[in-house]
Amino acid sequence: MPTRITQRVIDQVARSPKRLKIYDTQKGLAIRTRAGAAVWYLRFQRDGKEVTHDLGTHRDLSADQARMLAAEAQDFVRRGGAVDGGWISRRRIELGIDEAPVVADEPSGPVLQRIREDFLAWIAVHRRPKTYADYRLTLRQTVLDEIMSTPIERLVREDFAETIAKIAEGGHFRQAEKTGETLSAMWSWSTDDSRIRRYGTTRGMLIGLKPPEVLVTHKPKRRPTPDQVRALLAMRCDMSPTIAAAITLLVYTAQRRYTIVQARRKDFEKVGDQMIWTVPASHLKSKRDHALPIPREAWHLVEAIDEGWLFPSPNSRTGHLSEYTVTHELGDRKVGFSPHDVRRAFTDVARERGFSRAEVKVILDHTEGATGDVTGDHYDLYEDLPLKERMLRIWADVIAQEVKVAEAA
Repeated sequence: MPTRITQRVIDQVARSPKRLKIYDTQKGLAIRTRAGAAVWYLRFQRDGKEVTHDLGTHRDLSADQARMLAAEAQDFVRRGGAVDGGWISRRRIELGIDEAPVVADEPSGPVLQRIREDFLAWIAVHRRPKTYADYRLTLRQTVLDEIMSTPIERLVREDFAETIAKIAEGGHFRQAEKTGETLSAMWSWSTDDSRIRRYGTTRGMLIGLKPPEVLVTHKPKRRPTPDQVRALLAMRCDMSPTIAAAITLLVYTAQRRYTIVQARRKDFEKVGDQMIWTVPASHLKSKRDHALPIPREAWHLVEAIDEGWLFPSPNSRTGHLSEYTVTHELGDRKVGFSPHDVRRAFTDVARERGFSRAEVKVILDHTEGATGDVTGDHYDLYEDLPLKERMLRIWADVIAQEVKVAEAA
């Protein structure tokens, strides 16, 4: 039988060790004991079954408030509404029983991740695959997740500075520098006249972004000796033919690994008693053509191929050997130096033989450059061939004399 629930009734049921249920005279309202507390709840019939919703305990909801809510709920249901947890939560907030949750303002603009994905898509089209892979790896570091998910309008320079500082504090100062440079490049790209309104970025915000100064111990550059380079060549018999051939051309020409793996048969031409390798600008860091008279010790690599890549790799996306494969080969063999270090070994030998630093750079593709005069550029490209031939011949002789000894043994 329904009972008008008063404060006295509430006190009695709350102290009772038994589990009790009391129905109020207000239709649909009841109270029950649970864990030492009296809990108000609503009762409804829905599809022939009783449905209940808790309103709150006797400590935060008075009897009058509970009856008022029950009456409102009955009226709401009669008008076709559905009473659920959301309706009860809203009414408790409106009555001042609960505080309204703090809701963050919805961002009105895109998050930084959108710029990142658009920027990487642009890089994939307008830059080398290596550059795209490098930028992608840098911009998708886990440490950048927080700022990448932040609306652009809320980002300030300090957000970026603190993020790269974390990288530096973890002992990765060079990675922190690289991250700062890449983020700055991405931000600058987004502030181009054709994009700035789309992203809402601020020009110049990340100029000069860099990690805080820390004590950095710079490792000395590795400078392999001729003996070490000879030892590498002596290992070729244990390598795959393609990798061994690529390492041969790399050693005898002292060119960058990226240039080596992209060598094509059509770029080599026999001219008199010379084999000239004209490396196209697109395969070089300097972005200008580079001519080299390759030593005879490497001629067989060219003569063995009729067309296409000198170092093909059918399973590769590019069709040629990956530059990283060359690096990994040296690492796996624990030779103690990288493909790029071979260039330093060449430099040391050439300098010891009396060639100037400027002359050495002609081989390393550091000084040959475009002048804006097509005829002059073509002349300069081939003008230094005698100088290049002398330097590469000396380098090949230094390497070959010990290789022959090792092979004979």
